[in-house]
Amino acid sequence: MVERLIHKQKDSVVRSHPSPLFMFKFLLSFVFGFFVAWLYEFLAIDVIGKDSFIINGYRLHHSLYGVFSCLMGFLNKKVFWIGFGAGVITQHIVTDGLRFVSKEI
Repeated sequence: MVERLIHKQKDSVVRSHPSPLFMFKFLLSFVFGFFVAWLYEFLAIDVIGKDSFIINGYRLHHSLYGVFSCLMGFLNKKVFWIGFGAGVITQHIVTDGLRFVSKEI
């Protein structure tokens, strides 16, 4: 049993930095998330005329969707969803500030 654990530790590779493919996937999904959030903001406000999702008087900002996307990526170990969520959150910070839920008056 102990020999198997020692052998398993030797076979596992621990990287001190992310691989180039990982970084490429992350950056590509980050830009895609930023673009999708920008497109959502443009379409929701300018075309549809409704810019938010409101539940019981609380406005859910699209940065909250970015948090859910990052969480899903961390749970499923998928770099695409982490980058996508980070892009959505960054776009919201640039355009509207760091808000997730706000009270509607």
